[in-house]
Amino acid sequence: MSLANHLQLAVSLLVWSIGFYFSQLLLITISIVPSAIRVAQMLNKRYLTAPALETIAGLSRVVLVFAIIGVGAQVSTEALFSGEALAVLLYSAFMFATEHWEEILVQSVFFGLLFGLLNLLITFAIKRVAASHQVERLVGADGDVSALGEATRFVIKNAIVIPISLVYLLRMLRVI
Repeated sequence: MSLANHLQLAVSLLVWSIGFYFSQLLLITISIVPSAIRVAQMLNKRYLTAPALETIAGLSRVVLVFAIIGVGAQVSTEALFSGEALAVLLYSAFMFATEHWEEILVQSVFFGLLFGLLNLLITFAIKRVAASHQVERLVGADGDVSALGEATRFVIKNAIVIPISLVYLLRMLRVI
């Protein structure tokens, strides 16, 4: 497969992942949990200080992965948690990865490049918006514009970027 075809595959996989994620209300709802925790932490400047909140955020990520697999592979909750369906899906992903490891390696590089570029664009856009006079007026003289910018960045990453990257990777490995 040529480099242009790999790039086209990576972009089409990203587009598919975005469409899949935003068409599943369950996945969006689950992603709100760690996003809300991160925003509260950033606005209160207490990041990673509450073990209970970190546990909830971590567990919500695990639930998100299982929900993506369940919805994407169209597997029932019982079948997924019994382990049978998950074993079959992971075995087929292992077999695919064994046969197509070169393609997965190239796609992983493009994954890193695409999501790295996406993170840079998000950071740039938030800095531009946070530096605007409208935001400064909205926050007021006593408000912390940088904390608001960081909180916004964490919302976007936790509610959108991380879940879409999980969908992308699971689809790339043919789990879903």
